[in-house]
Amino acid sequence: MKKIFLNLSWRFLNWIGYVIVFRDYYDPETFTLVKKNTHMVIHKCTSKTDANGWRHVKQIFEIQIRKI
Repeated sequence: MKKIFLNLSWRFLNWIGYVIVFRDYYDPETFTLVKKNTHMVIHKCTSKTDANGWRHVKQIFEIQIRKI
Protein backbone atom coordinates (compact mmCIF):
# COMPACT_ATOMS: atom_id res chain seq x y z
CA MET A 1 0.00 0.00 0.00
CA LYS A 2 2.84 2.38 0.88
CA LYS A 3 4.55 1.69 -2.47
CA ILE A 4 1.34 2.50 -4.36
CA PHE A 5 0.91 5.77 -2.43
CA LEU A 6 4.52 6.82 -3.12
CA ASN A 7 4.15 6.02 -6.81
CA LEU A 8 0.95 8.06 -7.07
CA SER A 9 2.41 10.98 -5.13
CA TRP A 10 5.51 11.11 -7.37
CA ARG A 11 3.34 11.00 -10.48
CA PHE A 12 1.22 13.86 -9.13
CA LEU A 13 4.26 15.98 -8.22
CA ASN A 14 5.86 15.34 -11.61
CA TRP A 15 2.61 16.33 -13.31
CA ILE A 16 2.59 19.61 -11.36
CA GLY A 17 6.32 20.13 -11.96
CA TYR A 18 7.40 20.81 -8.36
CA VAL A 19 8.96 18.50 -5.77
CA ILE A 20 9.24 19.06 -1.99
CA VAL A 21 12.39 17.63 -0.42
CA PHE A 22 13.45 17.39 3.23
CA ARG A 23 17.23 17.71 3.55
CA ASP A 24 19.55 16.44 6.25
CA TYR A 25 22.52 18.30 7.74
CA TYR A 26 25.92 16.61 7.63
CA ASP A 27 29.13 17.73 9.33
CA PRO A 28 31.32 19.06 6.47
CA GLU A 29 34.60 17.82 8.00
CA THR A 30 33.68 14.26 8.98
CA PHE A 31 30.63 13.70 6.72
CA THR A 32 28.58 12.33 9.61
CA LEU A 33 24.87 12.96 9.99
CA VAL A 34 24.17 15.69 12.55
CA LYS A 35 20.36 16.14 12.23
CA LYS A 36 17.69 14.73 9.99
CA ASN A 37 15.13 16.84 8.13
CA THR A 38 16.59 20.24 8.98
CA HIS A 39 15.63 22.04 5.75
CA MET A 40 12.60 21.97 3.46
CA VAL A 41 13.33 22.70 -0.19
CA ILE A 42 11.06 23.16 -3.21
CA HIS A 43 12.51 22.09 -6.57
CA LYS A 44 11.03 22.81 -9.99
CA CYS A 45 11.44 20.17 -12.70
CA THR A 46 13.06 21.93 -15.67
CA SER A 47 13.21 19.06 -18.19
CA LYS A 48 11.57 15.85 -19.27
CA THR A 49 12.92 12.45 -18.22
CA ASP A 50 15.99 11.52 -20.25
CA ALA A 51 17.06 8.03 -21.43
CA ASN A 52 18.56 7.19 -18.02
CA GLY A 53 15.43 8.22 -16.11
CA TRP A 54 16.92 11.43 -14.66
CA ARG A 55 15.38 14.91 -14.59
CA HIS A 56 17.01 18.30 -14.22
CA VAL A 57 15.67 20.36 -11.33
CA LYS A 58 16.18 23.93 -10.13
CA GLN A 59 15.97 24.98 -6.48
CA ILE A 60 13.20 27.54 -5.98
CA PHE A 61 12.87 27.95 -2.22
CA GLU A 62 14.64 26.73 0.94
CA ILE A 63 13.69 27.17 4.61
CA GLN A 64 15.30 25.85 7.78
CA ILE A 65 12.68 24.00 9.86
CA ARG A 66 14.94 22.72 12.67
CA LYS A 67 17.85 24.23 14.51
CA ILE A 68 21.19 22.61 13.77
